Amino acid sequence: MSEAEQPAQPEQPGPPAEPVPSAPLEWAPEEPPQPEGQAEPAAGQAEQPEYEMESPEGQAAASEDEVGLAEEQEEEVAPPALVELGLSEVRPSVLLRPGQEAGLIVLAEMDEPFRSLHIYVGQAEAKAIQAGWHGGRPARPSTWDLLLQAVELLGGRVEKVVIDKVEEARHFFATVELERAGETFSLSCRPSDAIALAVRATAAGLYTTEDVLAAAGLYP
Repeated sequence: MSEAEQPAQPEQPGPPAEPVPSAPLEWAPEEPPQPEGQAEPAAGQAEQPEYEMESPEGQAAASEDEVGLAEEQEEEVAPPALVELGLSEVRPSVLLRPGQEAGLIVLAEMDEPFRSLHIYVGQAEAKAIQAGWHGGRPARPSTWDLLLQAVELLGGRVEKVVIDKVEEARHFFATVELERAGETFSLSCRPSDAIALAVRATAAGLYTTEDVLAAAGLYP
C-alpha cells in the first residue's frame, strides 16, 4: 500500500486545559442624563436640592395679605362700643293697655343727644328697682339682695349691666357682667333683673349699644 493510500491516524487527545477564571460581573444603575448646561457635581459632594426663591414683590404681597387677615379677625371679635346710661325714672304702675298695668323704667343717655330707653317691666320688679335706687333695704332680703350677697360672698362683684339687644323696639334683652380675680363672666337675663342688681351694686354701671339706641331710643 502506498503512502498516499494509508489511513489517517486519529489524533491523540492532549491533557485538558485549565479553566480560566472569569472576572466578577459588576452592575451599576444607569445614571440619568445631565441636562445641557448643568455641571456635574464634584466627586464626594452630594447634590443639593433646588429651592425656588420668592421674589421681594411676592414676599411683600404675602405680608400685606397676612396683615389684612389679622385686621379682619380683630374687627370680627371686637365688641361693640358701649354707651353709658343713667336711671332717669321709675314708675311702679302705668297703664300698658286697657285693663293691664305694668312698671316703667326709663334709662337716659348720659351725653348728647340724650336719647332714652323706655322699658316696661313687671310691677314687682319696678318696685324692687325703685327701692334699690333710693337705698331702701327690706327687713327680709329680696331675690336681688340675695343674689348680690352670694356674688360678693364668692369673691366676685357686679361690674356692669348692658342692654344689648331689642326686638320690635320693645322687647329688651340684657347681660350682667361679673368680675372675680381678674376674670369676667357674662350672664344673660331680663333687663329688670339686671337693673335691680345694678342699683344695689354701687360700683356697677349701666350701658347699652348704639344699635339698641338706634332701634328703640327716644329723643327728648
